Amino acid sequence: MKISVDKILLNPEQPRKIFNEQELHELAGSIKEIGLVAPLTVEDNADGTYTLVDGERRLRACKLNKFREIDVFIQERSNHNGRELLIKATAANVSRADMNPAEQARAYRRLFDENISVREIAIKVGTSTTNIYYHLKIMKFTPEEQDLMEQ
Repeated sequence: MKISVDKILLNPEQPRKIFNEQELHELAGSIKEIGLVAPLTVEDNADGTYTLVDGERRLRACKLNKFREIDVFIQERSNHNGRELLIKATAANVSRADMNPAEQARAYRRLFDENISVREIAIKVGTSTTNIYYHLKIMKFTPEEQDLMEQ
């Protein structure tokens, strides 16, 4: 299904905060050349808007191309108060190599703060408990040191 790009709201629980501009322009060029290969995943907000669940880089690239409409997969809105959006966004992002360790650490910490066990986080995002504990140790660094890790 196609929907207006203007009706897609960014996921407030998106753990990724840094988007490489050069890579976004390269992705935009690829999408312009061959089209959008995979649709975005959104949740229907039942008010004419949709919350992005997966595909922020693709959405940004399509906006660079000035697309007015975009292919989406609409999933039913869950009653989650942001928790499921955080889990889904974290799972989608940690599988990509370019998510930096500080972003991963913050995402795992937020899930842990939602009273989700490390074991459950590992199962949901497809990683090991050791990897999660490793990233959680990053949260012991100062915010300035975490910012350096992002860069």
